[in-house]
Amino acid sequence: MTMRWFMAGLVGLISPALAIAGEPPVVDLVPAPALEVTAPVYPGDDEALPPPDYPEPPAHVAERFVREGIVYDGFRTGELEYLKGFFPDASEEERAQYAELKAWFKKCDQEGTARLNAEMAQYGVNLIEGKFSGAASMCQQVVFGKQGLLDRFATYDEFAKAARTARLVFDGLIQGIDIAEGDTAARFYRGILGEIDYYSLRISVLLRAQHWGQTKGFGGRITFDPDRPPKMTDKERYVFGAFLEREFVRLQFARTKWLEEIVTRHGWPNEANSTGAGAGNARLMVWQGDHDPAFQVRMLGVMEAAVATGGLENWAFAEAYDGVMLELTGKQRYGTHVFCAENEAVESLEDPHKLDNWRQDISLEPIGDYSGYIRNECQYVD
Repeated sequence: MTMRWFMAGLVGLISPALAIAGEPPVVDLVPAPALEVTAPVYPGDDEALPPPDYPEPPAHVAERFVREGIVYDGFRTGELEYLKGFFPDASEEERAQYAELKAWFKKCDQEGTARLNAEMAQYGVNLIEGKFSGAASMCQQVVFGKQGLLDRFATYDEFAKAARTARLVFDGLIQGIDIAEGDTAARFYRGILGEIDYYSLRISVLLRAQHWGQTKGFGGRITFDPDRPPKMTDKERYVFGAFLEREFVRLQFARTKWLEEIVTRHGWPNEANSTGAGAGNARLMVWQGDHDPAFQVRMLGVMEAAVATGGLENWAFAEAYDGVMLELTGKQRYGTHVFCAENEAVESLEDPHKLDNWRQDISLEPIGDYSGYIRNECQYVD
C-alpha cells in the first residue's frame, strides 16, 4: 500500500462522513430549560465496582474490555489477531484460546437470554422463539467467525493482511465521524432534547458505509465499483463489515441506554421539551431497538402513558407499538400495519375480537374506517 493511496483513501473516507454530517435535519428549534445533569458518583477504593452483565471473559482477551469510569463501554478489537486460533497454522495454545472464547460467548448468550426471557415474562410478552439473544453488548462486540467471516481465508497471514487494510479504512471513517460530530454539535443542535437528532448521526454514517461503492448489476446482483473509494478487495470488505458491526452494536446499546436515561429525567420527548424531528427520532430509536427487546417494552409503556397526558399522538404510539410487537411476537394489537392485497387484510392480530376496543382506548377510529382508507390507498399501488 503506497503513501499516495493511503492519503487519498483517508481523504476519501473523511470527506463523505463530513458531507453526510453537514446536512442536519431542518427543524424548528423549541426553547427549553437547561438540561439537569447529575454528576456521576465513583466508588472509593474500598467499594466494589458494579458487576458486569456478562461472565468473566477469558484471560487472553480480558484486557481488551474497556471501562470508562465505572461503565463497561467497549471491546478493543485491534486487528482481530486474537482470532488466530481458528486457523490450521495456529499453535495448540492459540487453538485452545479460541475454543475458550467461543465457550465464553455461548455462556454469555445463554445467561443473557435467560435474563431476557424472565424479564419479558414479567411484561407478559412471549418473544418469537430463537430469534432474540440476550447476550450483553460487550459479548456481542467480540468478533469471532460470525457469518462465515473466517472461513473465507485459508491462512492466518491472509486474514491478518485483510484485517490491517480494513482497520485502516475503518479508523479513517471513525476519525471523519468524530470531526463531523464535533463540528455539527455546536452549530446545529439546540434545546433540552435536540441532541436526539445529533445522536443519530453516527449510526446514519455507519449504515451508509456498509454500502460504500456498491452498484447493482444485472438482475439486482450487488457488485462493487473498483473506481469508487474506498478500494478494498471482497475479503477486505468482509473484515471491514465485521468492524462496522462491532461499532454498530456498541452504539445501538449506548444510544438506547442514553434515551432511557433522558426519558427517566424528562419524560417522553415531545414538541414541548424537544423538537418535532427529535421526538420522531426518539420513536425510531425504540422501533429499531430490537437488540434490546426489554428496553423496547419499557419505552412502549412510557409512550402509552404520554398518550394519556397529551404528550404523544395516539396514532404515533399505535404505529410504534404494532411495529415493535410484530417484530418481537409476530402479532400486533391496533391493526396499524396492513398490506395491499386482494382483501386488504389486517396483518397478524393479537386478538381480533378486542381490536376495536383497544383502538377505542387510545381514541383511534374503528378498524372498518381505517381499513376503508387503506383500501382506497391500495387502488393506486401496482
